[in-house]
Amino acid sequence: MTANKSIWQWIATACLFFTINFSFAQEALISGKVSDANNEPLPGATVLVKGLNRGTITEVDGTYSISAAPDEVLVFSFVGFENIERTVGNQTIINVALTEGLALSEVVVTALGVERETKALGYAVQAVDGSKFTEARETNVINSLSGRVAGVQITNGSSGIGGSTRVTIRGESSLNINANQPLFVVDGVPISNNVVGSSGSRNQEVDYGNSAGEINPDDIASMTVLKGPAAAALYGSRAANGAILITTKSGKNRQGLGVVINSNTTFDNALVLPQWQNTYGQGNNGQFSFVNGAGSGIADGVDESWGPRLDAGLSIPQFDSPRSVPGFRGGDLNAPAGSTIQATPWVSQPNNINNFFQTGVTLNNSVAISGGNEKSNIRISWTNLDQKGIVPNTDLKRNTISVHGATKVTDKLTVNSSFNFQRTNSGNRPNISYGTENLMYL
Repeated sequence: MTANKSIWQWIATACLFFTINFSFAQEALISGKVSDANNEPLPGATVLVKGLNRGTITEVDGTYSISAAPDEVLVFSFVGFENIERTVGNQTIINVALTEGLALSEVVVTALGVERETKALGYAVQAVDGSKFTEARETNVINSLSGRVAGVQITNGSSGIGGSTRVTIRGESSLNINANQPLFVVDGVPISNNVVGSSGSRNQEVDYGNSAGEINPDDIASMTVLKGPAAAALYGSRAANGAILITTKSGKNRQGLGVVINSNTTFDNALVLPQWQNTYGQGNNGQFSFVNGAGSGIADGVDESWGPRLDAGLSIPQFDSPRSVPGFRGGDLNAPAGSTIQATPWVSQPNNINNFFQTGVTLNNSVAISGGNEKSNIRISWTNLDQKGIVPNTDLKRNTISVHGATKVTDKLTVNSSFNFQRTNSGNRPNISYGTENLMYL
């Protein structure tokens, strides 16, 4: 009995010994310092035991202390820096140096270029990454916003290539067509997106496009939409309908020299055409004869198709019929006086609309050179756009040169500069062309 008691006492003592040693092994005090790549302390950095709800933050001098077991992992993190994990093992002092490079999640550029976290803002804001504008390229970059931002309505002009695009946020607020659009701000410089037309002296105005639509998609880093006057209060009454902030690309975060070359080709065709009737031609009451298209002939001022039956063996003077004077047609306004329009076969043209349209081609080529170091960076780009529309004699040629540089003068002073030059040419009618030179912002 005494021997058995001694055995049980020995077992109990051994279990107590291993329990004490196990407890000590589970509760080691780990301390150290968290700093950046320049060995500067990072106060407020987070130190967590991975997988457990236990952690601490660093002091003003970057030091910390936390209890952890040898098989546990410590996770060191700080806003704007890459996370680092360290297994405790038999260490009691763990010092780490965090490196920059982790992009802030849900961070947008607000008024005056200030970066804020989305959850910290008291108004509606939505950002679109610059890569979205080069996935399916648009000649007018504003069209690329369509369907990407809630509450933003994009209205494309029907004037063909080079036409303007209107933007409204949360509906119309004025009867003035140019008083409903948001303010566009490129790298802190406001620009106008007003629709510019001709003097209106004729029935059809010329649509010369809008400034915001000519911004080069390859130069856009991000586009932030601030919705409503509260979001854009710093820009005054011009931003009463909201603001769209465009940040262009730079050589920031690049070490050394880099070259980016983009080439893009797009083909356009008329997708759907109406089904036309080819039984009766122009006119009224089964009669038609062209003289001047203003009613001097037989029903030649009527645009409906109630004229004679087509393909019935008739010959009638028409708009494109030859005149008695060679080289002139029936509809030529400068035809010699006294010349007569000759009758030509009255036949259907079932493919006249299909044959009118052509395949549109858009060529876009860009070259960007960027470089930088710890204190300075620069990006220089050139983009060439050459577009031919599906309507004959419509084209658009645009060359864009962009320069963006920044240098850190002191720890508290950084100088940024941007330069953008564009030249746009379009000859939408034979032998008639116009050119615009736009020094957009400096």
